[in-house]
Amino acid sequence: MRKVSSLVFGLGVFLFFCLVLPYHLRLHEQFQFFRFGTDYFMDTVLHPEGFSFYLSGFFTQFFLCPWAGALIVALLLVLMQRLVARISYGVPGRVAGRVDGRVPDSAHVNPFLYPLTFLPSAFVWLLLCNENYMISAVVALLLALCAVNLYQRAGDRKSRITVFYFLQPVLFFLAGGTVLIFTACFLYLEAFRIGCRGGWKSYALRGLPAVALVFLYPVIARVLWQYPYEKLLGGIHFYRYYYFSYPIQYAVWGLAAAVPLLCRLIPAPKSSRGNRIISAVLWVLITAGTVVALFRFAGLDKERLFGYDILVYEEQWDEVLQRAQKDPPGSSIEMVAVNLALWKTGRLETEMFHYPQQGVEGLMLPFRRDFVTPLMMSEVYLHLGMVNSAQRNAYDAMEAIPDFQKSARCYKRLAQTNIINGHYRVARSYLEQLSKTIFYRKWAREAMQYLGDDARIEEHPVYGKIRRIRYRDEMLFSPQGLNAMLDVLYRDNRENKMAYAYMLAYTLLAKDLERFADYITLEYPPESDKTLPVPYQEALALYWVQNNSSLEGIPWNISGDVRKRLDDFTAMYQRFARGRPERALKKDFGKTYWYYVFFTKT
Repeated sequence: MRKVSSLVFGLGVFLFFCLVLPYHLRLHEQFQFFRFGTDYFMDTVLHPEGFSFYLSGFFTQFFLCPWAGALIVALLLVLMQRLVARISYGVPGRVAGRVDGRVPDSAHVNPFLYPLTFLPSAFVWLLLCNENYMISAVVALLLALCAVNLYQRAGDRKSRITVFYFLQPVLFFLAGGTVLIFTACFLYLEAFRIGCRGGWKSYALRGLPAVALVFLYPVIARVLWQYPYEKLLGGIHFYRYYYFSYPIQYAVWGLAAAVPLLCRLIPAPKSSRGNRIISAVLWVLITAGTVVALFRFAGLDKERLFGYDILVYEEQWDEVLQRAQKDPPGSSIEMVAVNLALWKTGRLETEMFHYPQQGVEGLMLPFRRDFVTPLMMSEVYLHLGMVNSAQRNAYDAMEAIPDFQKSARCYKRLAQTNIINGHYRVARSYLEQLSKTIFYRKWAREAMQYLGDDARIEEHPVYGKIRRIRYRDEMLFSPQGLNAMLDVLYRDNRENKMAYAYMLAYTLLAKDLERFADYITLEYPPESDKTLPVPYQEALALYWVQNNSSLEGIPWNISGDVRKRLDDFTAMYQRFARGRPERALKKDFGKTYWYYVFFTKT
C-alpha cells in the first residue's frame, strides 16, 4: 500500500508538470547553462552549496524535453517522500504510530501516520509552481535527508556521533543551509535515546557542539568566499532572486525535520478501526489540501506567457495562433508573439485586428529591465533584420538573470548574430561553450562549419536572408523612433517586406493615420490596381472621411463591402452614442480597425 501511494503521488507530479506547467520547467532550462568539463565542474563545486547547484544543473538541462523534466521532478519528490518515511520509521521508540511493544523498530509498524511523510514533498510541489524556486533547493534538501538516513544507519552511539560530526561540515559545503535539518534531526534522535543510553549531561556534550558548529560554519566560509552570512545559512542558489528572501521555503525544512518527530510523539490508537479512520482522514486532508493549493498557486497566467515565449523561440507559429484563438492574449508580450506569428504565417496584414491588439507595445515592446522581455524582442529584431538590436537584447537578458547565471539560449542567439555580422572569432567562443552541452552540441558543431565561409552563409536560409535585409549603415537605436528605424530598414532593402508590414502595423496601432497614408503609397500607390488588405482599406477609408464628407474621390481602391460596412458602423455608432456603443458594435465590427481606433485605449 505504501509503495502504491508513493507511485500514485509520483504519477500525479509527473502529469501535473507534463500537462499543466511544462513551460515552467522550460524556463528553468533557459536560464542555466550546464556544461561538461573540468573547468566548469571545479568552478562550481569549489564553493559552499556548489555540489547541489552542479547536480541540479545536470538535472535541469533535461528540462528541454518537458516530459523528461516532469519525470525528473516526480522522481525527486518521490525520493524525498521515501526518505522522510525511512527516517520516520527509524526513529527510536514508537515510530510512525507503531503499536507499543518490545519489538524491533522495523517490525509491526502501524501505517496510520504514513500520509504525513508526503507533507514535505507536497509542499515542495507547491513551491515549484513558483518559477523562481530553484531545483537546487530540492537537491540540497534531498542531500540533507540522505545524511540523516546515513546517520541513523551508523549503529552504536560512538559510530553515530562520528558519522554526524563528519557529515555536518561536508553537508554544509555540499548543500548549504539544509545542514540545519540534519542538525535538528540529530538533536531529537539523540534525545530519544537518553533514557536507555545515558543522561542529559552526555546528551549536552553531544548536542551543544553540533548547534554551535552549524552557526560557525558560515562564519568560517565568509573568510574564504564573499557571501553574506544569511545567504550561506539560508541558501545561495535556492531562489532565483539573489537579493530577495523567500521565507516560505523554510517551511519545507521545518516539515522535513518535524514529520519524523510527530511520528514519534503522536500515540497510536488502541483499536485498528481508529487507525484506519485517522489514516483515511489524513489522506483526505493532505490530498484535498494539495489539490486546492495547486489550483490556487499554479500560476497559469505565467505558464501561458512562458508558453508563448518558448513557441516563438521554437518557431511553432501555428501553435502560437491556435493558443491565441483558444485563450486571447492578456499581456503585451503575448501579443508580440501573436503578431510575429501572424507575419510568419502570412496573415499579419489581413488578420491583425482579429486579435485583441494592445497598442504599439503589442507589436514591439520597449526595453524592460528583466530577463524575459528582451528575449522575446530579440526574436522579433532578428526576423526583422535588426541584428545588432537582437544581439543587444539577448545579451541584456542574460546579464539580467537575477542569480547571475548564463543562458544556453542566449549563447545560441549571440553565436547566430555574430555569424551573421561576420564576427567569427566571437561566434566561435560561444559555440565552443555550447559544444560542451548535451542538447546544443550538435547545433554548435554544425554552426562552426559556417565560420569564415561567407559564400556558405549567403546560401543559408536564415543567415543569408538576414544578411541581405539588415541595416547597411551604422545607426543609433532609438526606442522612441522605432517607426522611423523600420522606415530606414525598409528603404535600405525593399526585399525586407517584414519591415514594411511592421512599419504600417506600427502606425495603425499608434492611430497615426496621416503617416500611414504616407507609407502606404510606397507599395500601394494611388490609382494602383494592387488589392489592399481589408484592414488597410478600413484605415484609409477612416482617414479619408475624417478629412472629407464622404468617400467620393478617395484615390485608393476601396471595395464596396468595406464602404457598406463603414456606413453601417457609422450609423450604429450614432444610434448608441449616448450609451455603450462598444458593446453593440463588437459583435459585427469587433475585428475591424475602426473598432480598435474608437474603443481600444493605448
